[in-house]
Amino acid sequence: MTFIFFGLQSLDQTLALDEPLRQRVALRYRLSAMDEDSTAAYIRHRLRVAGAVTGDFRPEAVALIHHYARGSPG
Repeated sequence: MTFIFFGLQSLDQTLALDEPLRQRVALRYRLSAMDEDSTAAYIRHRLRVAGAVTGDFRPEAVALIHHYARGSPG
């Protein structure tokens, strides 16, 4: 049986409370925040997926989005 856990950093703290379960976790991966270029690429991608033909954001707008999102797409 395979389980996949997605969570915040607090998931590590929760797993620490159950040592047998923590030992069974074969792989851990932590996503880091996107840089501003990645944020711009992500915005362009999401606009294309949504069907936009044009509509790139100005660099100043991307900088503000990146700042307030702190590099997180969610």
